[in-house]
Amino acid sequence: MIKFLELYVKQLLEIISAFLKPLLLLMLIVLAIVSLISILGLLNGHGMTRIGKVSLILLIPYLAILNALREHYSDWWGD
Repeated sequence: MIKFLELYVKQLLEIISAFLKPLLLLMLIVLAIVSLISILGLLNGHGMTRIGKVSLILLIPYLAILNALREHYSDWWGD
């Protein structure tokens, strides 16, 4: 029974990780694009929008989390 549960949990984690990795990368791309647009608007003489400020604030911790995940689960990330 224990072996069955271990196998079940392992397969469930593989399924979740198959969806999690692309989702994390997609969120990174969206945050980076919104931050870039916000910075370009600021350099152009316009003010930053609220969503631009929030995305810029969220981008750095998000990159730190992704880096920690990459270091901890290097076999999952593909390094």
